[in-house]
Amino acid sequence: MLALDLFLFIFSCGLILCIIGLLIHMKHKMRELADLKMEFVATASHELRSPLTAVRWALSELRNSPSLSQDARTIVNELYDRITAIITRSNTFLETAAADYTHMKRKDLKNIDLAAMVRESVAQAQSVAQMKHTSVRVDPLFEGTAPILADPVRLRLVFDNLLSNAVKYSPEHSVVRVSCTQDRTHKIVSVQDQGIGIPKNELQAVFSGYHRASNAQRSGALGSGFGLFMAKKIIDFHGGTITCESEEGKGTTFSVSLPAGV
Repeated sequence: MLALDLFLFIFSCGLILCIIGLLIHMKHKMRELADLKMEFVATASHELRSPLTAVRWALSELRNSPSLSQDARTIVNELYDRITAIITRSNTFLETAAADYTHMKRKDLKNIDLAAMVRESVAQAQSVAQMKHTSVRVDPLFEGTAPILADPVRLRLVFDNLLSNAVKYSPEHSVVRVSCTQDRTHKIVSVQDQGIGIPKNELQAVFSGYHRASNAQRSGALGSGFGLFMAKKIIDFHGGTITCESEEGKGTTFSVSLPAGV
């Protein structure tokens, strides 16, 4: 009887260990699938945004043409609204995927040329700026410096988001300025606009999830308030800092500081 009890005890322990091992294996597999899904969504959304933004700009120019008939204008306006909705959804997917900082890993870091990344973000923002008759000007970028270690998809999203916000909340015929500086330990990218600014009593909340400044909500511009929360998490992961200086009605400056060697 004692031998049977001992056998059952050992068998039960072995079964429990097998179940635990199976659950751990399933957890790892689920994490791998989640990583693949996130990477696919982030990449697909990122690749969609540039051509869609260019199409929206073309439609914007077309619908303002005085030679367009009323019927044609109605069709173009509908297409413009649909493209805008698709861009908004694409941005949401990309932000959600890239903001999941719990999945960020050191192995995803690659050597990147920060100046080249900033130039690409500026080029993308230019097409949107043209629709508002706004310009994006870049001070001389740091050239010939060593690359930095970064997650290229997520870090690019930070600059895309900052430039998109700067253009979105800027008045027509204003200027968005991008400057890049560096010292022995850090590279700093600043995005300065002449837009609506942020109320002083709301500055401390700009990086909290889903917060939008009260004047931004009144402006009618689309936005979720999630982008800056996401940006801070990504910069934190890279060991950097992101700061905001703003005065309501006079503009905002966001500065990203990244270690020269992460």
